[in-house]
This record gives sequence, C-alpha cells and structure tokens, in this order.
Amino acid sequence: MTVFSSDETKTIPYEKWDCVLSAPQSNIMVVFKCSQADPRIFLSDQPIVFGFLSVTNRSFEVFMLSPEYGYRIGATNETGQKVEKTRMGRRYGFRFDEVKASYEDLLDMTPSLGNAGSRPYWTRAFEDIPSLSRQLPAPQDLFKMDKPGVYEITLEVQCLYSDEIRPIRFAPVTLRVVKREPAALSDNHILSTAMKVACLGAGILWLIYRRAGCKVAKDPIACSRQ
Repeated sequence: MTVFSSDETKTIPYEKWDCVLSAPQSNIMVVFKCSQADPRIFLSDQPIVFGFLSVTNRSFEVFMLSPEYGYRIGATNETGQKVEKTRMGRRYGFRFDEVKASYEDLLDMTPSLGNAGSRPYWTRAFEDIPSLSRQLPAPQDLFKMDKPGVYEITLEVQCLYSDEIRPIRFAPVTLRVVKREPAALSDNHILSTAMKVACLGAGILWLIYRRAGCKVAKDPIACSRQ
C-alpha cells in the first residue's frame, strides 16, 4: 500500500501486518489489528486492538480522548439492518461532534496495553511499525449481536495532535466482524456431564434416605452419631 504524505511517498507493508488501515490524516494513520489474517476479519468476542502509524520519517505523539469524545461507532447485520448498541456502546461517541479544542477533561485516562506505569492518555505514531497500544471493547459488548453471522462495524476515531494540540478526525473505517456459532459439545463432554449429574443425584438421594432413617430410628443418639 502506497501513501502520499507532505514529506514523501512511502510504501506501507499492509499485507505483512494483517491490519485494516484508515486513510492518512495529518501524516498519521489508524491501524486496526485483525483477529484473523485471511480473510481480514475481527471476532465479536475479542477486543479491537489498534494504534497509530506515521506515514513520514518522524514519529508523533497523539493524545487519546475518552469514549464519548474519541470514537463514533455503528453496526449493521448481514441484511444491512442497523444493530442496536448496548448500554456500553451508547457511551461511545455521543459527544463526538463537541470536540473543538484541547480540554484536559476530554482525555482518556485508561493505561496503554502493557505500559500501565506511563502517562496513560497518550501514545505514539511511529514511522516504521504500528504502535498497537490501545484497545476498544469486544464488538459484542458494544452492540447487541444476538445471532451468529457477519456484521460490519463503522468506526471513526479522533484524537488530539500533540504538536499543535488540535483535534484530528480520521475518515470512517469499516471492520468486518464475525460472530461464531456456539461450539458443539463433543460426545465425551456430554457423557462426562451426564455422569456428573448422575453422581450428584445419587448423593442427594443418599442424604434424603439417611435423614428419613434418622426420624424413625429407635436410638436417636446413635442416629446423630452417623
């Protein structure tokens, strides 16, 4: 994949990273790591891992915004019908259009992946490899994906550009999300479960029989010692 920046033309090894990339904005791209490489899909029960990439020969710092300001999300099912958001999903993007300038209370204070000790609300866009240090909840936690199948999530990201402390809004990206069929139980698993239930039932019956026997015993003291 070749991108054109203000500084140079640069080739991005898109196939090598198994990612979905946004269009460049202010010499930065958003990079979403796929759950599966071929075809490029995201699984509904796995978090959406993403980061940033510089399309120039220098790196940038970007300040992340909290969910209500930093992300706008939507989803459709296989028939093109809109998928309702969950309670968590409704938190994302409801103040997306209110970001006009830099305010500290807009910043996301969630620690980066694997780096909880650093300043939590910023990450880098490196020039040679994506910095996949952020994540969003699993798609099924954001949307009511009641049935197995293929869904499409439209995701917009915006953050603050550290050099000028101004908002950057990236073009929408479409992610193909798969909700898998529930795993079928094997015969051995079914047999094992049945044996456990049978043993539990036998134990309950034994306790009932023992208590019933105590009630009619002639020697209650001896019964209490059983």
